[in-house]
Amino acid sequence: SYDLVCNGYEAASGSIRIHDPVTQQKVFDLLKINPEEAEKRFGFLLAALTSTGLTLWVAWQLEGSAAAVNEAGRLRMNMLRMVIAKQNQSPQQVAALERQFDASLELLRNGDPARPLSVPRSDDTDERFEQVRTQWQALRGRWHELTPAQAMAHADNFVHHANAFVEAIETQIARRTAVLQLYQMLMVALAIAAAVAFVALSYLLVLQPVARLQQALLALNADFWQQD
Repeated sequence: SYDLVCNGYEAASGSIRIHDPVTQQKVFDLLKINPEEAEKRFGFLLAALTSTGLTLWVAWQLEGSAAAVNEAGRLRMNMLRMVIAKQNQSPQQVAALERQFDASLELLRNGDPARPLSVPRSDDTDERFEQVRTQWQALRGRWHELTPAQAMAHADNFVHHANAFVEAIETQIARRTAVLQLYQMLMVALAIAAAVAFVALSYLLVLQPVARLQQALLALNADFWQQD
């Protein structure tokens, strides 16, 4: 938290709330609050924090996967550029495109948390990526030996593997999106149930007793005036 004081008067203040479960647990440890007591006293807050963190993590993964789709899609266009460059451009320009191709594959392999960019890991996406990488390595070593017709045939085959890789990524995105939407629907249902429970308990524990008390007071007043 922070405060801004000017001539002895508070001009502004604020704070950054804890929004990380790991940091929150460290605070509990410093305050000597064990997990059982923390769950009892702050369980609802921890549940809200966990759900928020999970939603942000899944959204971050989806954003990274979408960037991976774009990067994988660029492989198809770059391959066609390679075929055209082989026919019309100098060997130096072709070599520059090869290095760009290598950089794209390396980016897809390792990802980039800063963008973010990450290929959703599964057996299918790993297999498809390995097919694309193997196909490129085979082409890269003998690229200058191919005739234009052979180069175009190999490029078509490579694009086929790249399409399969993109489809595998999109399948994983669709699955994670479905999980996120299901989780959000569960949270909405939980919020509605909590609101209904709150209204019902408020009526049973507050409004109904107050109404009965009012009726009792009215009855007492009526008896008092009748006695007079």
